[in-house]
Amino acid sequence: MNYSNYNTAIVKMYGVKLLGWPTGVPFVNPSSIGTVSEICKLRNSLKSGECRWKKLSKAECNAFSSKLEACCASGEVVKKPCKKCSDVGVPHKQKNVLGGNPSKEGPSSKQARCDTGRKRVVPKSTEFVHDTDDDQEDGSEEDID
Repeated sequence: MNYSNYNTAIVKMYGVKLLGWPTGVPFVNPSSIGTVSEICKLRNSLKSGECRWKKLSKAECNAFSSKLEACCASGEVVKKPCKKCSDVGVPHKQKNVLGGNPSKEGPSSKQARCDTGRKRVVPKSTEFVHDTDDDQEDGSEEDID
């Protein structure tokens, strides 16, 4: 669940709200809660039904959305901003434009690949091979005992 953007990512998007979160337990991902006693308190309130999900009506959803937009318009930070890219402000490498760099003119240093993906067409061999011994059967056989 998106705990850092709970209002926009969960309540506004799905129209559900978590009621009865125990006091003294920070509203963060349960794996980030510091002590075992806080985890046990949260678990017990979830098991007993004290902490539960509530489906908001259309009127409640509209009221929550308008309240959220009013907070955003007043300059209040409604959701955590996305992380900036690590290369912000750094110019990107430019591709070589034709005629742009005279020292690099001429044939390219790379060679085209041979097309090894296709199979070579090999002529089919004949199905029956005639033996030359069969041609000599017309009387030139000798009786060998």
